[in-house]
Amino acid sequence: MPVWSSVREPAEPSEASGLRGVLRGRRVRTMIGTSAAVTLCAEAMTVGELVLAKEDLRVGATGFALLVSVYGFGLIAGALCAGRDGGDPRVTYFAGLGGVAVGMVSTALAPNLGFALFTFAFTGAANGLVNTS
Repeated sequence: MPVWSSVREPAEPSEASGLRGVLRGRRVRTMIGTSAAVTLCAEAMTVGELVLAKEDLRVGATGFALLVSVYGFGLIAGALCAGRDGGDPRVTYFAGLGGVAVGMVSTALAPNLGFALFTFAFTGAANGLVNTS
């Protein structure tokens, strides 16, 4: 049997499932759009974390390390919670989106390190829900 006999023939143009095919579904478009928005906002937060720690909260490198660490712990906890839930993943996903928004706004208003640690953990947990759902 020749090696080439096991290679599948290219799909017919009507069967093509490229980007156009993926974007036909309303749910898929919603997931792609909201995931892109969360990624954009989360990366903007990543840039602002150091400024928040050094300039606004005046906690230096140690405070910055604590903020990043609790965000990571929250992310893991949120992902584990999302994985345990047997409910509708859409509810978990949109609850996570709302949580990310609330967490980021709360972080922007954080008056001290203690409150910022809580908001970073909350935002991380919400992001874990979004990423796992």
